[in-house]
Amino acid sequence: MWERSKQVRLRIGILVFAFVFSVGLCIFSNVYVENSMSAIIQKAEEMEKMLIKHDSKSASAASESLKEYMVKKSRILESLVPHEDLHDLSVQIEDIVLTIRIQDLDDCQKALALIKENADHLIRHEAFSCGNIF
Repeated sequence: MWERSKQVRLRIGILVFAFVFSVGLCIFSNVYVENSMSAIIQKAEEMEKMLIKHDSKSASAASESLKEYMVKKSRILESLVPHEDLHDLSVQIEDIVLTIRIQDLDDCQKALALIKENADHLIRHEAFSCGNIF
């Protein structure tokens, strides 16, 4: 009887640990993705302002900075968000770098809008929810 009670407590302890670990991972994922994507949205908005002012030099430097930021963050993001969404975001950032180099500001503005939309989608996808915990 005593042995059976000990096994039940051990199983309950394991379940509680697994739940706490899952919630912690979900919170980390939410915070990391939200901070990363918010920074990308902010950088994209700054680039839009630069393009409105026709400051393509600063916009080019900002696009390279955005590309480097994405490369740096993508290691962890690859394990937290869907691969296709992250790949789409990387391709869109590369599009911005190229469109600024060739001075195609209309396509650059479209790519910036797509980046902000995709980053916002990733923030919503990683929102704290029961589905993400399990």
